[in-house]
Amino acid sequence: SSRVMRTNSVTLDSKRGKCSVFFNRGIISTQAIARSLPKGKSGLPNASGLQAAIKDPSNPIRKRLVGDLEDGVLMLLNRAQKDGGACYCALYELSDTDLIKHLKDLGSKLHVVLSNAGEDTEEGSGDGDSTNQGARSDLHALELDVTDRMMNKGHIGHNKFVVYVKGDEAQAVSNRLATFTHAIRSTKATTAIRTKRGF
Repeated sequence: SSRVMRTNSVTLDSKRGKCSVFFNRGIISTQAIARSLPKGKSGLPNASGLQAAIKDPSNPIRKRLVGDLEDGVLMLLNRAQKDGGACYCALYELSDTDLIKHLKDLGSKLHVVLSNAGEDTEEGSGDGDSTNQGARSDLHALELDVTDRMMNKGHIGHNKFVVYVKGDEAQAVSNRLATFTHAIRSTKATTAIRTKRGF
């Protein structure tokens, strides 16, 4: 006969010692998500409806898909805003308007190396920067500390991390970040890991 084991209920959060780990629920093929979307003429879920939903930070579909990852991605940016210090970021995809706003709000506390994402602009100039073009222009227009890292065609600078520095010492780092796009944060299973100083 089979044996049954019962365990106590546990509540999990993001913290594990000096590390914090955040996950999204970026699987869009579930029936629950499909039922939440408007239907197209074919009766199937409307793809443009999904795109509109994940671009809106207040949309319940986006909130469900992003899950705890929102906290993981924004944690160090919010910490610099609240407690002082600065964020040093290396990014290669940047198009999510909510995240771009958080970066802009840091002002002189922001230092970012922004690579191109390997996609040609509509003009076909071959600079591979169609994903980041808008954000890059906005950050430069604000005269923020932005270093453009433009890779040759066929290459990408696949950096995705933020280092929080205060008092001339690195205090924490978030790595394995989802790319700063609404689509990746919402529709691809991914994680963010934050490590405190002294780990």
